[in-house]
Amino acid sequence: MAKDKVQLKVGNTLSIPNKGKCTVENVHKSGDDGFIELKKLDNGQTLIISTKSLVNEIFEREQARLHSPIIFNTPSESYWFSVGFLAMYSTVELRVTPSTLKIVQDEYFLITGCKTDEGYIEYNPNIETYSDNASITFRRPTDEVFKTLDFPENEVGNTMLQTSRNRYIIYNKDFIWTLFSIGFRTGSNHDVNEIRKYLENYPIEHTTAFNKGYLS
Repeated sequence: MAKDKVQLKVGNTLSIPNKGKCTVENVHKSGDDGFIELKKLDNGQTLIISTKSLVNEIFEREQARLHSPIIFNTPSESYWFSVGFLAMYSTVELRVTPSTLKIVQDEYFLITGCKTDEGYIEYNPNIETYSDNASITFRRPTDEVFKTLDFPENEVGNTMLQTSRNRYIIYNKDFIWTLFSIGFRTGSNHDVNEIRKYLENYPIEHTTAFNKGYLS
């Protein structure tokens, strides 16, 4: 995610590093001299923070997420082959509760600059009992490709689950939100050009591996 893609708009509900969940009340000016008026959701406190500082905090949070050892436990050629495979063949869905729907939508917009595809965000307006989650599904490829796939484990140690004879699903919220940061989207129309641009920060072998997975 580039700093110039960070989206800050009045009414957005954001998870701000070190400040918790806040609503953007006003955006004053723009650029280096601008500042943002926030209201904390937990106690109604008003915060004033410079636009530049807030953008930097959000950017640094996303960079930390991208380079987390939990997510990039194998930042290898096989990992990027797997990301390429998912960019071509996967569908991403979000599951939220009524109280977190807007927060998740705004967070997604903040990171991607896009609105969530409503066909791929699931919530029941009458149920608050389950927690937010994200999933990515794909059909089983050839045996040769399948044995090459390499995904980070989720919090309970599972990498992927088989839901039918030829269909697999990954439940790993951190992994999937990291994919959003580099160009994945809800649904199946992922921004491959943005992913390749991100990969310019890595050795050329990783781009080659991504392209092989994408075309596998």
